[in-house]
Amino acid sequence: MVKEQEIEMYVERSRRYSIAKASAPFNKGKRAVESAEGGKFRMPAIWLNQQVREERGYQDDVSRNGNWVLEGALYRQKADNVLTRTGLACLHPDEAVLAHSQGREYTLEACTQDEIDKAVAEGLTIAPKDLKRNGNLVIPCNDFGSNKYGLFFFGGKGTEKERSDRAKASGLWLIDSPEKIKELTILLDDKNYSQGIGKDYANQMWFRSLADRSELFGYRGWIWSRLLHYDSRVLGVNDSAEGAAQKSA
Repeated sequence: MVKEQEIEMYVERSRRYSIAKASAPFNKGKRAVESAEGGKFRMPAIWLNQQVREERGYQDDVSRNGNWVLEGALYRQKADNVLTRTGLACLHPDEAVLAHSQGREYTLEACTQDEIDKAVAEGLTIAPKDLKRNGNLVIPCNDFGSNKYGLFFFGGKGTEKERSDRAKASGLWLIDSPEKIKELTILLDDKNYSQGIGKDYANQMWFRSLADRSELFGYRGWIWSRLLHYDSRVLGVNDSAEGAAQKSA
């Protein structure tokens, strides 16, 4: 009797999150992804970017490559620095790209005081005591569900429990990754550098690939953090479930 041959089959399943990608200077890339297919894509917050990675898996292109995200860092001369839910450079991408093309920090050109105040009010002020000696923040992945910085970046929308559960699951996903990521680092400008600028300024956040420990870069020490004018990846995400909910409302 001939044994029936085993057949390996793969069926593409529908995804909740569809994406658009562009490789361009930040302002042009942002416009490109946000105008694609009638404007259904938006630059993702980190938590949403992470949900896309989790849906698509550890080996997917989105997980294996970094990209700009919605959040930013605001460096202040006379107050503690702030992690902003929307980077101020994202509000004025043309001015931010121009600043970087001229080799300088984006010192909030075109930003109104209301925009700055709103960014601070909605953001998370960084407590100096939470910083490591090198000026960076480090979040243990098994603490995402309760750590204020973990919740800020990975909690997303919903009730307190929903946010905690989502952040916790993302931390466990990183721990279970092939890289076995135990902690996530947010790299920031140190105080000496910030004070040397002489003005408040803002950086956009870059979400690194899994191979690079999923680090978040918002500082000058990494080449892309002050090179918004270079060709680099801008991601757009569409949440089909959110769109369906809006249509039924």
